[in-house]
Amino acid sequence: MRIKLTERNMLIWLLVVLSGLLFLRAVSTVFVYPLLLVSLAVFAIAPFKICLPTLCFLLPFANIIKFQPGQISLFTVMFLVYVVRTLLKKDALKRVFLISLLFFAGYAFVFSGTERIITIATMVCGFAMLHDACKSEEYDYKEVLYAFCLGIIISSVLGLLKEQLPIVDSFVQEAVQKVGHKEYVERFVGLNVNPNYYTMDISVALACVTVMMVTSSKPTKIQVLLFVGLSVFGLMSVSKSFLLIWIFLLAVIMFYGFRNGGTSFLKLVIMFAIMAVFIYLFAKESVDTYIYRLTEDSDGDLSGLTTGRSDIWISYIKAILKSERILLFGAGLGKILDKGTHNTYLEALYGLGLIGTLFYAFVLRMSLAIKNFPKRFVYYIPVVVMLIRFVGIGVFIHDSLWYYLVIISLSLIYADKCNKRENHLT
Repeated sequence: MRIKLTERNMLIWLLVVLSGLLFLRAVSTVFVYPLLLVSLAVFAIAPFKICLPTLCFLLPFANIIKFQPGQISLFTVMFLVYVVRTLLKKDALKRVFLISLLFFAGYAFVFSGTERIITIATMVCGFAMLHDACKSEEYDYKEVLYAFCLGIIISSVLGLLKEQLPIVDSFVQEAVQKVGHKEYVERFVGLNVNPNYYTMDISVALACVTVMMVTSSKPTKIQVLLFVGLSVFGLMSVSKSFLLIWIFLLAVIMFYGFRNGGTSFLKLVIMFAIMAVFIYLFAKESVDTYIYRLTEDSDGDLSGLTTGRSDIWISYIKAILKSERILLFGAGLGKILDKGTHNTYLEALYGLGLIGTLFYAFVLRMSLAIKNFPKRFVYYIPVVVMLIRFVGIGVFIHDSLWYYLVIISLSLIYADKCNKRENHLT
């Protein structure tokens, strides 16, 4: 029996191989070399349709794709190789867009300094990757999203096994939550360094999966399993901001499930039952911690509800308004006061100033080379989720931001294509 080797089959086999190498890397540092060689070979010669899902799959593993803790992730090298290839495409960048990119890079360099040259280069490459993903029609949104979800789940499994895998334990920092006078519990972070960044990945993935579930006539088993798996791992982080997003997405699913009725409602009941079982088995302690955080770990004021973030936001707003230079031109990318902003909007304004932030928004809009946007609000749920999470987390100079933007942009393009297909059939 001959198996036809399509691009989708190639992608599946590649993800299987990479999963094996990543598990081996978690056992021994030696396997970083074959992992790096296979990945670089893929990004150097494989079809672009395969490269982008592979990048999204590897993103949750970025923290262990390095030789030693504290070093720059080799995932960044893979990302740069991929972007360079996209730039070699015919008519990859229009002249106006290229000039805008260079001007933004120059502005950021002047006001941020040489110590942020890698950050600036990553941002420029992120703009280029986003532009290519929106302009090109060769990428399969489902493959990109499913690969990203699969990467989160497999990396989370490795995170669960970190006590049996000393190498993983050395790369992943322990996050704890106080639940009493002298009692602490560990917050799950997968292979990430922070529960908030970890759940940011999950929030974007869950939002996109939710939209696919509620807009399709029959949600697939894969979509239901992805939603359940991502939900359980997200709840294990004991993040209040994630809980807010999760409840919102459940409400969306319930609304459309009740409205559609019949089979959709039955599948909704089954999914909730499966999810309840998994939460009981794997996240029961997290539920108890959530109850403590929501009832005991707050004085009822804004500072308590935001876990001290509102105090940090106020200090940054005062610093911005106090200095005309910072207000107009920024303090420089990555510059902070005593603590990080914990807010993407303030991070952008404090780092780039009003002029730089507006310039950034202009280049971002040029990068979003989307011809037609869907009209139904439901397709913008991932955008809403991302913008809400930006209030409590600073990801402005975080590499993951570009993958969120790519995945969500592809979801909007996919939605528009589905609408046109439905209109054509009717």
